[in-house]
Amino acid sequence: FALSLLGCFELQLPQAWQNRVNRVAQKQSGGKYAAVFAMGALSALVVGACMTAPLFGVLAFIAQTGNVVFGGSALFVMALGLGVPLLIVGAGAGALLPRAGAWMNGLKRVFGMLLLGVALWIVVPVLPTAALLLLAALWLLLAAVGLRTFEPLAGHGANGSAGADGWRYLGKAGGLVCTMLAAALIVGASAGARDPLRPLAVFAGTRTAAAPADQAPVFATVRSVDQLDRA
Repeated sequence: FALSLLGCFELQLPQAWQNRVNRVAQKQSGGKYAAVFAMGALSALVVGACMTAPLFGVLAFIAQTGNVVFGGSALFVMALGLGVPLLIVGAGAGALLPRAGAWMNGLKRVFGMLLLGVALWIVVPVLPTAALLLLAALWLLLAAVGLRTFEPLAGHGANGSAGADGWRYLGKAGGLVCTMLAAALIVGASAGARDPLRPLAVFAGTRTAAAPADQAPVFATVRSVDQLDRA
């Protein structure tokens, strides 16, 4: 599902079905509760592919818990989360939203990366540490590519907006941070690191200064737990 959001393939209803649903929806007249309900239901079939991945996750969680009441409540809350914003937009707040455009594809890639991160987080318990570090590094590198870190920065004001340039600089800075973290994870994996949050800890404390003569450690032989407790 993450790969679908990232644009590797399309996951949606057949185009013929979508066209048929659109034709039926356009024939509905506004101003009546039944007609509005029918338009909403038909529109959900068209845009439902956007919710396929979250819906699959909710259904899988419900199947795992086996709780019918909790499952129905979760789906009801999810429906509210989908429907209430549309009601707010339809009531007039849509004028405050930016127009549809290329930014929506960028937002879809952001959610694709988040979903890919969730997939990695789910398999953490069954992965060897080295594989986890390398996959986390790959995820960070993909994020850096998505932020266009490795692409040349266009000239100032190329889009006629200083704000756009500012966001571009900020994205590149975030991508550079992701790249440095990925490099640290790769180096840590090659050195045998065991903590994904501290991949370079294996290099800390490997060399310590010799203790002064008056602070030399004292060794003693211990042959039982009681002797160890007394020591």
